[in-house]
Amino acid sequence: YTLSGEYNEEESENVLVQQNWAGLVKYDHFVSEKWFWFNSATFESDEFRDLELRAAFAGGIGYQFFETDDRSLSMEIGPSYIDTNFEEAEDESSIGSRWAITYNQRLWDGLSFFHFQEGLVGFEEADDITIRSRTGFRMNVTERIIARVQTAVDWDKSPSPDQDSTDLEHTVTIGYRF
Repeated sequence: YTLSGEYNEEESENVLVQQNWAGLVKYDHFVSEKWFWFNSATFESDEFRDLELRAAFAGGIGYQFFETDDRSLSMEIGPSYIDTNFEEAEDESSIGSRWAITYNQRLWDGLSFFHFQEGLVGFEEADDITIRSRTGFRMNVTERIIARVQTAVDWDKSPSPDQDSTDLEHTVTIGYRF
């Protein structure tokens, strides 16, 4: 089971300039040493990009290329249903596909590199493509507290009118590991 989420809110001179969130719920079931089935649900919202809610429900097959104490690499692909609700633009829903790549590499004790990328492609229109990417470094501060330096890139091939296709963010965060 995987459960992840992120929430970002930013103010500049007491004015809200950014507010977005994303979440993932996923279940993997290995059918062999390397192959697994997955089911996932992803949700995201971004008030300043006209995105009220995008929900994607997917299932499919994955492959674990390697998984050791020092590094891991896996890929997933499968069909999906994508429902996107906008504040002002016309809402969209479509059948499509989802892919994901997850890579983790321990550099030395307490410090690791990570990369996660997830893409959604709707089959009804050629421009219906979104990609979420998270790349950075994770460091153990204590046994339970972690620090993370991350670059997040969210790309939408056909954003709402008057919106940028790419959202780039660099963050430093502190988290708690359960």
